[in-house]
Amino acid sequence: MTIYGNSSQHPDDIPKGVLWTFSDCKADPTVGMTGPNPSRPNMKSALRNRDGSTIEQGIYQLICGSARSIIKSILLPLKPANFAKGASLASHFQTNNPTQWTAAVLQLEQQHPLVALCAEHWKAKHLLQAALRYKNRKKGGGGGGGNDDDDMAEEDESDNGGDGGQSNKRPRALSGGQSAEKRPRMTKASGPPARMFASYLPVILMIMLLFCSIK
Repeated sequence: MTIYGNSSQHPDDIPKGVLWTFSDCKADPTVGMTGPNPSRPNMKSALRNRDGSTIEQGIYQLICGSARSIIKSILLPLKPANFAKGASLASHFQTNNPTQWTAAVLQLEQQHPLVALCAEHWKAKHLLQAALRYKNRKKGGGGGGGNDDDDMAEEDESDNGGDGGQSNKRPRALSGGQSAEKRPRMTKASGPPARMFASYLPVILMIMLLFCSIK
């Protein structure tokens, strides 16, 4: 049993595809631990449902959002004003604020039980570490890149309409079920009847003059 209460021994009713231990995660080729730091897995692929299947994108976004909210409410208020640039916030909180760090881990697992499907709470820890690294890097605090950092950045952009400044909003729906992109354009008429009559006036005058000369 760990200090948090979950066992590092693989439960019999949990398939190996859940990636119960961090060693299972590193051995799984689908996780793709190819970043600068091999100890930072791609959490989008590492998080699994109870049957071992990968989670949906929407669920992953919710989990990342929860991780950011938790560090903002529990951990970041404890950050020293003179915190060294480039230092690890996660290591700082685990060493100097272990009670709050444990509370953050447990809260993330309580909000999303599938995050707790692991030994030593490694999934919750990596999610919180990624959120802290990204927040620190975003504010100019340094911090190296990694697969999970990139994931957190992608989810942060999607929350704020990112994708390189392009909005993710759908075209505004119009009456009749048409979108703004497919709305037919109204073409202007070629001109009022008076303008059309004026264009034929010389021809009419010539016909009248010809008729008068024949008479």
